[in-house]
Amino acid sequence: MTTSFQPRKPAGSPQGGQFDSKPHATLPDPVPEGIFGPRGFVAECGAEDTLKPYIGESWQDPRLDFAPFENVSSEDAGTLLNQLPQSVAEGRQNGAPMAGQLLVLAHKYGGRVGGYVVRPPRMDERVSIDSVTLPMDGDFDDSSSAFSAVRDRYDLDALDEPDGVSWDGHNVELWWD
Repeated sequence: MTTSFQPRKPAGSPQGGQFDSKPHATLPDPVPEGIFGPRGFVAECGAEDTLKPYIGESWQDPRLDFAPFENVSSEDAGTLLNQLPQSVAEGRQNGAPMAGQLLVLAHKYGGRVGGYVVRPPRMDERVSIDSVTLPMDGDFDDSSSAFSAVRDRYDLDALDEPDGVSWDGHNVELWWD
């Protein structure tokens, strides 16, 4: 849809007080700006397609605007890093490291990430990374020591400690709610 601007003729003109019959300017409809980028960017940048295998078939329902994902492979973490706009890569989930850092670490070290995606019609459309699983050998006394070891080894830029930490002797998973 386009908007036509038709100014009034000045008083005293041959058609004074009437609208001109031809448009003077045709303007495209503005693209509504979302909080994290232009509307539709999650699909347009390719992130929605990259995440489909990790979301499940329920995402095929166009009425759904929110879906969690988990265990995104290191290869797909690298793909997402290249697809997402900088504003999303610089985003944080509740004190977590920046999404871009978590994607880089998962890609570089064979880890995995999780999070959620929000799509239109919501104005807060985005991809958020709220968990990471990274290789880390060790048996830790508690979640705080496991987080400290991961933070130090991978130089995490977390603002807060994670809400959850689990480990299996070879990997540590961190997540922020």
